[in-house]
Amino acid sequence: MRKQREKIRYLVGIDEVGRGPLAGPVTLGAFVVPFSSRDVVEEDLRHLGVKDSKTLSPRKREYLVREVGKRYLRKKESGVFSFLSSQSARVIDEKGIAVAIRKALANLVRKIERKTGCPREEILFFLDGSLSLEGVAPHFEVIVHGDRENILIATASVFVKVHRDTLMLRYAERYPYYGFEKHKGYGTAFHRKQIAKYGTSPIHRVSWVKKKPTF
Repeated sequence: MRKQREKIRYLVGIDEVGRGPLAGPVTLGAFVVPFSSRDVVEEDLRHLGVKDSKTLSPRKREYLVREVGKRYLRKKESGVFSFLSSQSARVIDEKGIAVAIRKALANLVRKIERKTGCPREEILFFLDGSLSLEGVAPHFEVIVHGDRENILIATASVFVKVHRDTLMLRYAERYPYYGFEKHKGYGTAFHRKQIAKYGTSPIHRVSWVKKKPTF
């Protein structure tokens, strides 16, 4: 394994958001850094204040997306990239959340290979929590509370959180009855009350709505 790891050219942190809501997609984010510049980039991310997205305010998350974008993503020579991959409510209804997440992960890996020109055999993936690349990529580490323990996963968590929250704000304008701008599709009492009153929208996970609430 040590000889294999010596061939690693890129490091990738991956996190997901939207596993549990009643509406909207499940979305995965990846933050990609060249192995050669890992120390410099990670130190800079910590200096900027990157942390688990759940511990940051919306304003801080949006600031970080802008700042990291300006410092790295807009500069081709940095070799740093960010990717997103989503699966819709319809896919979740038809295939289940586990299959949807696996599809999103596989799509992420393909995007990273295409953009970097680097085969997955030369990439080390760091995954948060219950995510896995078993059978998809040979080199990956699953880290419990990875968004707290690994700065690349934390950065991915910030980008994916901002992306999905922004998407749900747009859906709130399109489907104004449900309060997506407040709960981002999660199964709050208010959300369920509005579903009971108005029915489901095209972005609802109908099979999930039918389940008995846990609160």
